Amino acid sequence: MANENQKPIHKLPESTIRIMEEAQKSYKRLAGSIANMASILPKFPKIDISKFQILDQQEREIVPPLNYDLMHEQNEWKRHIEILDVQNVVVETLSGILKEQKSTTKLTLCLKKLTWAILILTMLGIVATVIFSIMK
Repeated sequence: MANENQKPIHKLPESTIRIMEEAQKSYKRLAGSIANMASILPKFPKIDISKFQILDQQEREIVPPLNYDLMHEQNEWKRHIEILDVQNVVVETLSGILKEQKSTTKLTLCLKKLTWAILILTMLGIVATVIFSIMK
């Protein structure tokens, strides 16, 4: 009976007691939600381990691990080839434009020559008209 009258040696602060109560409530909620999830989730099929076979050493195919440097290099080459393809299309387009400009330039030169010929013939016509008018 003397133990009942004695005060406890350590007394927990009120904030610690509140934290412990909140933790207990959170645990109970979590346990309830896990039980609900177990009923909602579909049952996983059983896996029959005896169906798995271990291949003989000769039948095993050795797959080397991925070499990321090699993959990076292959991707770089793919991009390089795509860029070259685009450049080839641009060069073909520009060569077509250049051919068109050459034909236009030839036409322009022909028009210049024709213009000079018309100008010279006009001058000759004027000179001939002046000469024939003086001769009359």
